[in-house]
Amino acid sequence: WSRNGLTYPSFVIDRQDTCHLVCRGRSRDLMLSDRAPAHERKGYGPMLDYALIYLQRPAGKTWSRRRDLAIPQWRNYSNWYHKLTIAPDGMTLFATYYYLALRVENDPAWTAAYVKRWGRELPDGRYTDDNATAHDPTTVVSSNGGQRWRIATSVDLHAQEKIINEDAP
Repeated sequence: WSRNGLTYPSFVIDRQDTCHLVCRGRSRDLMLSDRAPAHERKGYGPMLDYALIYLQRPAGKTWSRRRDLAIPQWRNYSNWYHKLTIAPDGMTLFATYYYLALRVENDPAWTAAYVKRWGRELPDGRYTDDNATAHDPTTVVSSNGGQRWRIATSVDLHAQEKIINEDAP
């Protein structure tokens, strides 16, 4: 039970000693309720907002404010499978992620939409977390030290490949 709201960290340090962190972040309301003296875990509310977030900490400074990289449409319990890497240039960041929506079976409309899209129902027509899988692989890139992010293209990957080839003996 994460009282700080950050889970599943992926962490790199660039050539200027800036720390970069991508993780799952919980909504501000839920984090505040966790810190309350009388907090009791009574289950999850309908809007958990488990976004994939980015933070950075330049050398000798404090951590930046949370920046959302991806916010899921399903605003209930969910997981991100993600990896943050730094390119050979020592500054370009790549974050690749998959998304796993869980507890979709709690809402019949969401269950129907999810099964229609992903075809993950059990032979008896039910959908449960037991047959859920992560989907929608995406790679985002920041070529300016995490200040701006966008969907990566083959041009981004080829630019890094060129750097690798130029450095090769």
